[in-house]
Order: sequence, then structure tokens, then C-alpha cells
Amino acid sequence: ADSSRFPITYGGGLHISEKSTVELTSCTISENAAGSGGGLYITSTATLEMTSCIVSMNTADKGGGLYIDSGDVTSTDGTFTYNTATSKPSNAFPVDPGLGGGAVNNVGLGTFNAYGSTAMTNNSQGDTANDIGGYGAKCSFCASSCPAGEHGTCSSVIGTPSCSVECSCTKCPSGTSLAEAGSTLSSNCEPCSAGTTSTAGASACSACAVGKYASSSESDNSGGLVTQVLLGATTCNSC
Repeated sequence: ADSSRFPITYGGGLHISEKSTVELTSCTISENAAGSGGGLYITSTATLEMTSCIVSMNTADKGGGLYIDSGDVTSTDGTFTYNTATSKPSNAFPVDPGLGGGAVNNVGLGTFNAYGSTAMTNNSQGDTANDIGGYGAKCSFCASSCPAGEHGTCSSVIGTPSCSVECSCTKCPSGTSLAEAGSTLSSNCEPCSAGTTSTAGASACSACAVGKYASSSESDNSGGLVTQVLLGATTCNSC
């Protein structure tokens, strides 16, 4: 990188290395500049977990918002926007994996995990729109974006100018709940506890009101004395 334009070589906003673990919540990393990783630079198998963070208006020769040399980065409900990588991979072969990446540049020795509603918009490399750079603009891994109460099988959509996730989400059945977003397994849907019920796609089970009992059938008129539903109830019937 040109040292006259980028006095800071690695990580204009934050440089994480030496197997460090960093957690950032509700943060904003904005208007920084560096040769690699205008906003953030991750190396030496470090771990970065970001939740509800905004990475915006950062500039670098490569990896405008984030440059991953090695290590693991997770973004949950984050935003990468208006970041710029001044370099642009050429069409020559082999392509230099270190160039470009308006929002994120992952050179292949780390992982980038996007959960929830993480979005990448209006980022650029060189003179073109680009969100993900490094080794043919690939996303190492994109996780499920299914909401709480649902599970799904997801796959990365890889290519230039962006990396996104396609998910087929399925609601957890009645009588169960799933509190966390991003699940891919139906086994994560947990049965409602005694005295509580749920409808399909619930993130939490609800207790029956006074004078009602939990059951698995609306036609159950036992008053809860004959037919007892301890787990997985789907309806509250009157006593």
C-alpha cells in the first residue's frame, strides 16, 4: 500500500492479533483508513465477534471495512456500508487474492460468518461496486439467517460483487419453541414445558391463563385430570 496515502499499515480502527478474542456490541467503526483493513484488521488466528455493529465509510488499499489475514470473524445483525478498497484485482491469472474487497477481504486463511440480518451495501473496490474480496470474491462461510422460531438449511451465494445467503426456513411445530435465531436444525425446537403452549414458529412458549389447562387437543374436555400433557402442549382448554 502507498504509505503516503495510508500512514497506518494494518487496521485503521482496530488491529486484532496474537490469538486475541474480542467482542464488540452496538459499536460503530467509521471513517478510518489503512493500507489493509480500513476499519479492522484480523490476523494471527484471532477471534472477533461483532453484534449490531456498523462498519462504514472506511478506506483501505484492500479490505475497506475489514481485512482477514487469518482468524475467525462473526457478524450478527451488522452493517457494512460505504467502505472502499482502492485496489482492484486484475483479470490476469493467477489473481492476487489480497486485492479489493470493499466491505470485507478474506484472503482464505480465516472465516467470515454472517448471522441474522447482517447486510453489505454500497461498498466498492477500485472503480466498481464490490462487497467481498479475496480469492475470487468468496465468502468463507455464511451462516443461517432464519429468525427465532424457525430453522433452515442455508447456502452461500458466492461471486462478485457480493456474497449473500439463501435460506429455506421452516417454522418449529406447535408445542415447541426456538429462542435463538440462526438455527439450521429441527432438533433445536424444544417442547413447551408443563402448563405452557405455543403455535407454530414461536420463539417462546406461553403459560395458560387462570382457569385453563395445557393440552394437545382442543377437543380434550378432561379438565386436565384424565389427559395430562406435560410437554409439547399446543392449546389451552377451559377447566
